[in-house]
Amino acid sequence: MKKSSLQFELSLKISLFFIMIMLAVSSGTIAYLSNRYNKIIIDDMNSNLVNAVNTIDYYFDDVKTPMVMISRNSSIQKVLKNYQGMTNREKLDTVNQLEDFVQNITTFKSFINDIIVVGVNGYLYNIYRESPDKYIGDYDFLNSKYLADSSAGPVRLTYTGQHPTDYYMSSVLSEVYSVVLPIRSGQKRIGYVICDLKSETINNILNNNLKEAQAKIIIQDEKGAILYEEGNEEILAEEVVDDKNRSNETEASKKNIFEILFARGNYVTSVTSEVTGWTYYYAESYETINSFLKKVFMVHIVIIAGMLAVIAFFSNQLSRLILKPLKNIAFMIREMKINQGDYRKNSYNAGGQNVNELSIEIEQMIRRLESLINENYIYELKAKDAQIQVLTNQLSPHFLYNTLQLIEYQSYHHQTENITTIINGLSYILRYSFRSESTVRLGDELQYIRCYLDIYSLRYEGRLTYKIDAGGESLQAEVPRMILEPVVENCIKHGFAGERKEAFIRISAEVEKQGLYICVMDNGKGITGERLEELRRSLEQMSVLSEHIGLNNVYSILKLRYGDRYGLDIESEPGQFTTVTLHMPFIRL
Repeated sequence: MKKSSLQFELSLKISLFFIMIMLAVSSGTIAYLSNRYNKIIIDDMNSNLVNAVNTIDYYFDDVKTPMVMISRNSSIQKVLKNYQGMTNREKLDTVNQLEDFVQNITTFKSFINDIIVVGVNGYLYNIYRESPDKYIGDYDFLNSKYLADSSAGPVRLTYTGQHPTDYYMSSVLSEVYSVVLPIRSGQKRIGYVICDLKSETINNILNNNLKEAQAKIIIQDEKGAILYEEGNEEILAEEVVDDKNRSNETEASKKNIFEILFARGNYVTSVTSEVTGWTYYYAESYETINSFLKKVFMVHIVIIAGMLAVIAFFSNQLSRLILKPLKNIAFMIREMKINQGDYRKNSYNAGGQNVNELSIEIEQMIRRLESLINENYIYELKAKDAQIQVLTNQLSPHFLYNTLQLIEYQSYHHQTENITTIINGLSYILRYSFRSESTVRLGDELQYIRCYLDIYSLRYEGRLTYKIDAGGESLQAEVPRMILEPVVENCIKHGFAGERKEAFIRISAEVEKQGLYICVMDNGKGITGERLEELRRSLEQMSVLSEHIGLNNVYSILKLRYGDRYGLDIESEPGQFTTVTLHMPFIRL
């Protein structure tokens, strides 16, 4: 089987990476927009239906007050109770009173088609009776369906769906919705008030919400009878009102993107009127609802396909840019002969080289580099140890010559006791200097310094005193051997040069969280600010040509042995003091 090229592998992985990102982003975007759009459409349908029902309820509720007023009118009560026994004059007076009463009722309610009063005693009166198309013929209201429904139930308003006004003598029939209110005298029903509402008023409200040709609106009364249906004939009213087949907004909101886009059937929402008790249904096919989403989805698919081609092209170009230097590296790794010093840099075509082969060559190179680094590290350690040894050995001669001169001086003046002290101290110093270990306890180092300062105290004939404050765990700390002598010598050589006052040196040691701090302070002439800055720069450069070669040696030893975190610091006030602080890690020895 032919190995796939490194360029092909890299190009494929880059393409897959960006494709996965693009698909994740696009899928999330489509899903979010689809759900959002679907929710907006559904909420809009629900809101429109609720608004329509509320508007219709307003009209039905608006006729309640005039109907109650008519039913309680004394003239109506009188004529319905005793219509047969009234004279023609009394009947005429009653009609005149009714006309005056209902005149204000009908003035501002143009949606009312007619108001009819029907008595069980045969009395019949309608408000618009003088209109030619409102002449009521010989019609049996008491046996009509809507009056029969009102008679069977309790005394309350009943509502009748759309029906023709076949009780008028006019040949032109109109459609109305009726509201019926029984009229009582005591516990006895003596008649009815029928208020007819123009059907175009109600139907226009419903049709304004029937925005799509594929939608359907249905009205169902409290008994389950279909009062009204309009719209898509393919949507059956029985299927819409059937609870088993009805979907709702909760179910719709749970659909995923594919269920939304490719849903079958109809979305149905319903609202029950608090006034009439009717249930209004709005049904629309999912195919109509999602038609726009499907177009957006297809456009998105086309865009994704185009992006895939663009990603594939740029992935190939990017892989070329990445692999060009890698191919040259692979060639140089293979051709380099490090042990033989052969560093030929010829161009190399690694187009057929796969990832595994390149990784093997790089791994071999890394191993070789690790070997070289280790060898170089060991070499540097040996060089550093040699340098420290040279610096340590460089410390002793500064003191020896001065001590021999002091012995000669004391001998000349026959100071035998002082000579004994000097020789004992020098003997300890020499034995200490010849010790083989590179580090010692701080306690041993301080004993060495005591001998050193005792000799200098004799040389200065008592004008040099010292104090050492160190104890506890600090005495067990590991320090480089002979690390303090150059600092103390620097105090004597530079701090007290030309001074006639009493010289004092104080040495203290403390252990803190950051490590071991050893301070050497003298009350000499101090260092000026400008000279102090030069001295600090000299220490940073580890210059061996400085006149403060002792401090430079100490600084170099601390840096070489313990690293850049450690070293020494100098503080001084001209004419007052100079303090040298050595900082090193606390290592118990």
